[in-house]
Amino acid sequence: MISAGMLSPKKINHFSKMNLYLNYGLLGLATILNRAGYDPIVIHGNFINPIQFVDDLDRAGHLESALPILISIPSSYALDWTRVVCRLIKQMNPDALIVVGGRWVIGDDGAWIRRQIPDIDLVVFGTAEHSIENTLNTVMWDQLVSTPPNTLSTLDYSLLDGFADFTPSFEVSRGCGRGCGFCAEGDVPLSTMKNARVLADEIEACFTVYQENDIRAYFEASLFQPSSEWIADIYKEFATHNLDFQWRAESRVDAFSSHQVEQLAKAGLKVLDLGLESASPQQLLNMRKTTTPAIYLRRASELLKACHDNGIWTKVNVLLYPGETKESISETEEWLDHHRQYIKGISAGPMVIYRYGNSSQVFLKEIEFYGARAVSSSDLETKGFADIHLSKELSNQDAIFEANRLSSNFMSTRDYYDLKTFSYFPRDMTFEKFSE
Repeated sequence: MISAGMLSPKKINHFSKMNLYLNYGLLGLATILNRAGYDPIVIHGNFINPIQFVDDLDRAGHLESALPILISIPSSYALDWTRVVCRLIKQMNPDALIVVGGRWVIGDDGAWIRRQIPDIDLVVFGTAEHSIENTLNTVMWDQLVSTPPNTLSTLDYSLLDGFADFTPSFEVSRGCGRGCGFCAEGDVPLSTMKNARVLADEIEACFTVYQENDIRAYFEASLFQPSSEWIADIYKEFATHNLDFQWRAESRVDAFSSHQVEQLAKAGLKVLDLGLESASPQQLLNMRKTTTPAIYLRRASELLKACHDNGIWTKVNVLLYPGETKESISETEEWLDHHRQYIKGISAGPMVIYRYGNSSQVFLKEIEFYGARAVSSSDLETKGFADIHLSKELSNQDAIFEANRLSSNFMSTRDYYDLKTFSYFPRDMTFEKFSE
């Protein structure tokens, strides 16, 4: 089971190729197959050269199996890498069967992904928890059905090749449903949180695999929004299981009360990624982040201060969106500067449109209202994503410059390192290595 790698990173800097992106969805499917009696192994392509990657598969004997090779494509940026790897696998073993999935890349367009990757034998749509075993049996291929998207994964880290390098993740909820204009999960309802005892058992099993407790885990959720009852339950279960570790999650700036922040800190929350996106009232309305920008920004202020007061690092996400101008960026920068003491780091970037069926073309038409347009009109079809000029005033290159300037203005070298040690850098990356 292969998590597709990339030929080059999305963000070009000195450290991008150090990042390890755990495909926890694929590991969840491997866990299901393992419990069904199979012997899967999950291998990440990362930024390994495709020729070397396939040679390594061959030397390890992974191309000799009569069962299909399952490839998960987590990003459109991985398409070029996947295309080359599939061609090389078929050249080395023409009888190999290759099954490809990737919910956010493929959408419902099997014909398009087959044009992108001609050597695949089967395309799996959506999520696959209920049908993954049938992908191993060609007789069952015409009976595959997608799993409802709110089925949560359980992860067995003993199935992950090179697990010691990766920061573990644990899926705690799916969906969001808050309706933001830029998000594919804007209309996917938020699931209930994973049962606290089940989650504690899963983490305890992970401790056993890693043979240590300092795992710095990521609680995976598009919108981490636990109830006060869930927070109390997880605190109790962690105490019962003697689980003492720090973890990271991602949420909105208007998702918690100050009291909940205090309780989450006691349960080990150390880093909170917050999707502020903008502090420009007009841009917040444009992206459908909120209908009441003043209330939204007030709650953002309260949350940042509460996190700081409780020892939680906040990494604020900023999205430069269609309609952006120098004035709207200044509004966001001034707001961030006013809250600088509460912010550990900033992750800023311009909007990128990813191909997702017909909805991407519809979105491209929508943003013309803001003076935005694709840098290349053919990129969605040929690459699976498109960079955009955000407005008549702000080109794509201008937006990249502004995003990089924002990030570097609010984040020291040490801040950058500290945040990356949760879920991105290899676990043995010391600050001394990073400084060198």
